[in-house]
Amino acid sequence: CLGISELSILLEDSKNHDHGTTEMNVEGPLFIAGLPERANGATMGVIEAVDKPLFMKNRVTDQAGKPLANAIVDVWQPNGEGFYFVQRENLPEWNFYGRYHTDANGEIDFLTAVPGDYPVPTSGPTGTMLEQLGRHGYRAAHIHYIIRAQGHEDFTTMMYFNHSPYVDSDTIFSVKDFRVNIQEHSDAAEIAAKGLDKTFYTLDYAFVIP
Repeated sequence: CLGISELSILLEDSKNHDHGTTEMNVEGPLFIAGLPERANGATMGVIEAVDKPLFMKNRVTDQAGKPLANAIVDVWQPNGEGFYFVQRENLPEWNFYGRYHTDANGEIDFLTAVPGDYPVPTSGPTGTMLEQLGRHGYRAAHIHYIIRAQGHEDFTTMMYFNHSPYVDSDTIFSVKDFRVNIQEHSDAAEIAAKGLDKTFYTLDYAFVIP
């Protein structure tokens, strides 16, 4: 919450600036090795009544625009209420955690939930510091990614959502330029075609890795 971790990432990522790559970001404390393998198109977690379904499509390319086939893409996020599965006993194991492999076009797609904002723990000295500085303790809604492609260094980042009320004041100073807008779909025919009974959202984003 002092911004030191993000400063280190800015310094590490400086060599990629002005080359059109997706910006790097911190891994965060809730990555867990051994994410379950999921097929393209598979649902990444349990979509509950409070969740907003999000159909995600991602593409991975190099700086020349070449699609990177068979890249490993680890994805993890909180649910729509802002909880990772390790934080609540009632959540299924590996809820909204998954490992995907890009196809011949460098693409993956999956169904997830629009992630919720959440607060960092504020019961100790971190909370005291934030209170004295007049700062809130909320993280803006985001999804984590680690991309591993042959011939490239492992690439770690976070995707932030512009609709979050905390996107301009994330408590760990993590939001920079990697901010996206999701598209709402409320047409009854579109909803029925997806086999849903409520509004859903879509996002198509191409990662460019160094």
